[in-house]
Formats: sequence, structure tokens, C-alpha cells
Amino acid sequence: LTLEQHVYEPLDSLVIDTLMETIAARYPLASDFGSREPMRRATKYGAFALPGMDQDFIPATDEEIKVYQNDTYPNWLEACREYLATLHARKLAQTHAPLFQFALSNTGLRPAKSVLIEFIAQGAIEVIPPPYKDDDDPEPEPITLPAVPAAPAGRWVSSHMRAISDIQRLFEMHQSSFGHKPMRPPMISPLHLQKPRREDDQFYYKPKRPQHPGASFALECNQWRHGGEPEPFLGEVHLLGEASSGEGAITCRVQAENLSTPMTLTIPTSLQVRRLSLDDDAQALVDSLQ
Repeated sequence: LTLEQHVYEPLDSLVIDTLMETIAARYPLASDFGSREPMRRATKYGAFALPGMDQDFIPATDEEIKVYQNDTYPNWLEACREYLATLHARKLAQTHAPLFQFALSNTGLRPAKSVLIEFIAQGAIEVIPPPYKDDDDPEPEPITLPAVPAAPAGRWVSSHMRAISDIQRLFEMHQSSFGHKPMRPPMISPLHLQKPRREDDQFYYKPKRPQHPGASFALECNQWRHGGEPEPFLGEVHLLGEASSGEGAITCRVQAENLSTPMTLTIPTSLQVRRLSLDDDAQALVDSLQ
């Protein structure tokens, strides 16, 4: 079994400086903040004005412009630089380690009892089960630079909605002046989580699912049904220490109460680290910036 592990080189500081110059040139600090005068316009349906549906233009305030110039835009540039500087770590976090797989089934004439399946690493490699992923787990965030911040340019609001907003703000101020807080949805206490019941014909990690690579890991099953389709058993392969390559073997050993002799299969395994440049990926991120 010949495997390859991808790792990513950090971007050179000169490359990051060049990319940041490109970002600043393409998306400079804005100087146009829209009209500075409030105004009102009628909302029309075709050629007809809709009564009571006027819109008010609220110009950007001096404070909004100051925050954009002194905080929002500089912080965005700094966030882009930090993102590029840690791009290799972000890519690595979304890169799966190489996997081994054994397809196993009980081909006997009766169920196997008290089954123990072990995966044992030998030589310069270690093993660990693949990461657990629940169907409800969120998808990993896409690798993309922080979005370009919009400069304040004022906004149009419906006059009646603005009035409702003003009334709501006054109402909350009135409540707070009398020591009342705005109503919030009630907090729902989480249900008590019970330990799930183990099924006799399912495999479970023994004693528990490992969190770090090691010399072996094992699964157990009270009663392995016979005559079924082969089941895939997977694991990740890692190198010992900081080596860039290593050779060894992975042994799968199956034991059972009613199996007189353990069944074993050993696969010679080699793992090579391949270091990849992210220069092109970083340039693509800058080109796709919005």
C-alpha cells in the first residue's frame, strides 16, 4: 500500500506583500460616500405615486465615515494579510489524511460472538480511525478572503417603516427608564442526554474512539452476523514524528469467542509527504475577491 500525504508550504512574506499591494490597488479606500443631503421621493407604481409610501434618504453620518476610514477598511486589509499568512494551515485543516481500508465479513455458518477487530501499525507509521462526521455537522467553511467592506453611502427607507422604527426605539427607551428590559424569547433547557444503548450486532470502538494517532486501535461486537455483505473498516495513516517518509505495515487481526484461531492479514505500507506550493491558490483567492 503506497500512500501520499499532502502538506502546504506557508506563503513567503514577499509573496504576501505583493498580493496585498494588488488587493489595495483593486479595492482602495473609498472617497465617495453618496449624497450628504437628506431627501424624500415618492414610491411609484408605473406612472402613479403610491400615497403614504414615500421613501426618505438618510445620508451617511460623519461617525459612519470615520469608522469606515479608521477601523473597518484598515482592519479588513489586516484580516486579508492574516488570512494569507495562515492559508497553509487552513488548507491542511481541510485535507484528509491518507486512508487504509479492509473489507471484512463473517463467512462462517453461524454468528461470531465477542468479536474483537484490531488494526496494528508497525514500523514508522501510526493509525487512527477517520474523523467522526455526523449528518448534522456543518460543512467546512469555504476558503475565501474576507469580503471587501462596503463604504457608507446612505440608505433609502420607507417613511412609514422609519416611523415604526422610531416608535419602537422610544418604546424600548421607555421600558429601560422604568427598569424593564425588552422581552426576549425564553431559554429552552437542553434535554437530558442519555447514554445510547449498544446494539449486539454493531461494532464499537474499544475502549473508546482514539483521539490521536497511535500504534493500534480496536473495535468490538457482541454478535457479528454471518452471511452478510463485506463491511468496510477504515483508518488514517500518519507518520511517526516529523519524518517526510516512512515504511511499515498494517495488520488486521480478527478474534472471536467461537473462532479457534485468530485471522490476520498484514499489508506492507509506505507513506510519503508531498509538500505543495500555495502561490497559485493565493493568487486565485485575490482574483476572486468581491
